Order: sequence, then C-alpha cells, then structure tokens
Amino acid sequence: MFETRYWLWQGVLSDELCDAIILEGDKLISGDGRTGGIDEHGPGGYNPNIRETNISFFDQYHWIHGICLHYANAANVNAKWNFDIRYAQNVQYARYFPDQHYSIHEDDTVRPHREEMRKLSVAIQVSSPQNYEGGQFSIQSQCGKEMQQVNEFTRRGSVIVFPSVMKHGIMPVTYGVRHSIVCWIVGPNFR
Repeated sequence: MFETRYWLWQGVLSDELCDAIILEGDKLISGDGRTGGIDEHGPGGYNPNIRETNISFFDQYHWIHGICLHYANAANVNAKWNFDIRYAQNVQYARYFPDQHYSIHEDDTVRPHREEMRKLSVAIQVSSPQNYEGGQFSIQSQCGKEMQQVNEFTRRGSVIVFPSVMKHGIMPVTYGVRHSIVCWIVGPNFR
C-alpha cells in the first residue's frame, strides 16, 4: 500500500476553465463507457453492473491534455511516489447521467512480462455539486480493505491524482449530470 494514497487540489481550476472544458467536451462524439466482464456471452462481454457512463476522448494535442500532465507530474513529486512515467494517454471526458456509475475497479494492475502500464490516474471534477446528486468518488482506504469517500473532491475545479493500481469508483448519480475528466499516465511496468 502507498503511504500517500492520493494527492488532491481543491477548487484549483476556475469556473470559467471548467465551463470551457465542458463546452469542449460536449463538442466531441460520445459513446457509452461500458466495461466488459463475464456475462452470459463469456469474458469481455458488456456488464452494466460494472460501468454505465457516457464518454468521449480528446486528442493528445488538446490543451486539456497539458493540464492533466501538469498535475500528474506535480503529484508524482509532492506525494513522493517518484514513478518513472513516460506519457499520457488521451484524456477521457465523462458524463454520468442519473443511474450511471462506475463500480469499484483499478485502472491497471501489475502483470508480469509487460513493458508498460498505467501508473497514475488524474481525475478532474468539472461539474458544480449544485448541478447533480450522488456520483461520489471513493478510493481504497489506508488498510486497503475498505473504500473511503473523498468528499473534498466534490468541489468544482478539484483535481485528484492517485496510483492507477488503487481501487476506486463512482457511486450512481441520482439527479442531474456529473462531468469529469480522466487521464492515465503511463510508464514502465513495476518490477
């Protein structure tokens, strides 16, 4: 377990910048953010119990990509993870409508005989908490056996960075729409 589970900046992005991110994200072609699992069709089938989200992706050269990289690098140093990181994958823009969620999961796991993996996950809260209900972010507790809600992350413009092997999830939204940005920072597999 990591001594520092996550690094959080509360409300660091302005309302104007959050509005600009939503405006840019809403221009993208979106699809259902569905994660596979094991269902009646076998491994890799769609399982709505794992994830229901509306997602799209910014290209690697979009200005939002630079924001994510900045906070990933700052957290990597401040939290003293000091991971060997190489690049960021395309930034995901997610919209959670009522009853949509993302169950507890890891963004990556350590697997032998693999050269790269997601090392850091960056999430940015771009919705105002007055515009939706539910959708709380939770992350693995210090002992690793329970999940803990990060209530400070509900503030608009907040940025959270955590090791991608940490379990985390988004509770179902019960009202309104929750907008967020997620980016994964890749580096060589842990030894």
